[in-house]
Amino acid sequence: LQELHQLNKSVGRRTKSTLLKKVTQPVETPKPINKTSSNNPEIDMSTFFSHMGLALMGVSYMNQDIFFLRLTAIGSLATSMISQYRLRQSGLFRWNALFIGIN
Repeated sequence: LQELHQLNKSVGRRTKSTLLKKVTQPVETPKPINKTSSNNPEIDMSTFFSHMGLALMGVSYMNQDIFFLRLTAIGSLATSMISQYRLRQSGLFRWNALFIGIN
């Protein structure tokens, strides 16, 4: 029983020292994908077209006439495509081109 008690103490000390050991590797902070105060006009214009596409999509949901709904949906996809082209997001660009073709 004493041997078991000594083993338990030994394991407890090793576990505690392992858990309290300082991490020596620096932790890298993630870089932001898109800064709002960026000096890069390419990102700012892409953000503008992206937001305009989403706004037009919201307007298209409010239309009751199917013709104007389709027109605003096409406009929404087209402005989103401008943003995706500028940010080189070819997969999304191709999907939106397909949806414009369907409309």
